[in-house]
Amino acid sequence: MRLTCLQWRRRNSQQQLLWALLTGASALLTLVVLFGPLQSPFRYWGRPPPLVHQMCSDLGSIPRQYRPYAESWLTSHPRHRYLLWTDSGLRRLLARHYPEAANWTRRLLRSRLEFSDVARYYLLLHYGGIYADLDVRARRQLPAYLDSLANRKSAACGCYLGQEPVAHAVLLFGLPWLPSNALMACSPGHSFLRFVTDLLPLYVSRRASALPGEGESRLGGFGANKYTGPLMLYRFLRKFERQRQCKPSDPSCSVCLMEPEATMPYVDPSQRDLLRERCRAALSRRSLLPSLTSNALRANFCAGPGAGAIDWLAGTPRNGNGGMVFAEHDFLHLAYGNRRPSQ
Repeated sequence: MRLTCLQWRRRNSQQQLLWALLTGASALLTLVVLFGPLQSPFRYWGRPPPLVHQMCSDLGSIPRQYRPYAESWLTSHPRHRYLLWTDSGLRRLLARHYPEAANWTRRLLRSRLEFSDVARYYLLLHYGGIYADLDVRARRQLPAYLDSLANRKSAACGCYLGQEPVAHAVLLFGLPWLPSNALMACSPGHSFLRFVTDLLPLYVSRRASALPGEGESRLGGFGANKYTGPLMLYRFLRKFERQRQCKPSDPSCSVCLMEPEATMPYVDPSQRDLLRERCRAALSRRSLLPSLTSNALRANFCAGPGAGAIDWLAGTPRNGNGGMVFAEHDFLHLAYGNRRPSQ
């Protein structure tokens, strides 16, 4: 059974789509749209529209280990249109709507992971909606959490960024927080996404020129974190907040960070030993560290949660959102075959 995108729209059956995702029948599928054709990309001003975007390489179907994750978004968000993008479909989108981006991504990017990072920013800029990596599982309806988050912050959020687990930010990078591009939800045309896509080509080019030694490692995707991923987002978000020329009360200008305990509560299993080692090292040298260094930040983090920190690093979330987890990132792209004991 080989179904094209047009045939999917004619059949318009969520059950048939679920079957295809689980059996790998979507060999020619580039874009899947549920419940009718896609609306105008700028219809939903001010909040993320009911769209869920995910990406799959040009393999013809979702790999078996990722199918339960895709199914979780289909079943938990039945009123959202679900769009599954392949690399070729994304390149056609850029060529049609952002020809300059199609050009610079070919020239400057060195891996599929870097292209995947950049493409998701353009997807949300153009269509808006929710973007989730294929190894992010939906536990509950994300829009309910986003509305609750905006109410608690008394903010008009037009773009929500996921956050890496605090242990990642503090112990791996020496930062108090770190945004994640594995889970995002934005309104179309949001000013932060435009800020990112406008500055990104120059940023990538300058960093590559300043650090030519990173070129070889980038071919394996190891530089994506700095060039196009979370560390880049951290730098750009801080710069955006300093240079923002519109009012924070304007949804098209406001960015909110999701709480990691609600949307990304577990650490990467492949980094668990390194996280524990950095905790031990930071605590052993705590009295020798100045109070404003990243090492002091690590020591304070490891000492703060006490014995619970070890459980958290091992995969037990410390949840401050009424005990509710709305999404989970299982880091399958970094730790294949490595699972939390609870799974």
